[in-house]
Amino acid sequence: MLQNTKSRIALITGATRGIGKAISILLAKNKIHVIILGRTLSALDDLSDKINDIGGSSTCIQFDLNDLSEISKISQEIKRRWGKLDILISNAAYLHNLTPLYHIREKDWQISLNTNLSSNWLLIKHFENLLLESKYGRAIFMTSGASQGYRPFWGAYAITKAGLDSMVRAWSSEMDKTNLSINLYDPGPTKTQMRASAYPGEDPKILKDPDEIAKDILKICNKNFIKNGERLEFNKVLIN
Repeated sequence: MLQNTKSRIALITGATRGIGKAISILLAKNKIHVIILGRTLSALDDLSDKINDIGGSSTCIQFDLNDLSEISKISQEIKRRWGKLDILISNAAYLHNLTPLYHIREKDWQISLNTNLSSNWLLIKHFENLLLESKYGRAIFMTSGASQGYRPFWGAYAITKAGLDSMVRAWSSEMDKTNLSINLYDPGPTKTQMRASAYPGEDPKILKDPDEIAKDILKICNKNFIKNGERLEFNKVLIN
């Protein structure tokens, strides 16, 4: 049986920390039901409690994007419960130890491909129809400056993010005549655990807070935001 479909429904991957956590809380604060995906049950429970404290609602799914077979099951459950998906936010990513290409372990290469690229293709494959059921469908994929230019030692991460950029732009072109808005978003330097692991010793005071990124994402989720196929950057998101 379908549950209340009047509320907008958002799915956020990598929801339990950093940018994903900030986005989940802000969307919930704005009366959007958030389906939060994360690998750690305790972190999901903690986030769910925070959302409840601000009067929001959430559904928790313990999930590792490296487990590609589970994505279709999640889409089937969302179809069964809500019959649609209004917002898809692909935030989860994997950054291997920064090292020359020939030093990357096969395991890290495969996890990078699965998490940063293949899982996103499967999100597109299994959630396209649900997003098209929404009057104002939104799909936002978090990208990185590493996908552009030549950044040594970032090998698998840069390659998979570049592939993500191309894939999302191809999909946005395919959906150009629909009600679905699909965009990339580059947050730039932000205070996250991933950033800290890549730049040990960097002063976090010079970095943006994830809450600032979440404000941009909320703008992109706005029903009046109609851009499609663009690479959006921090503090440059304007509602039409």
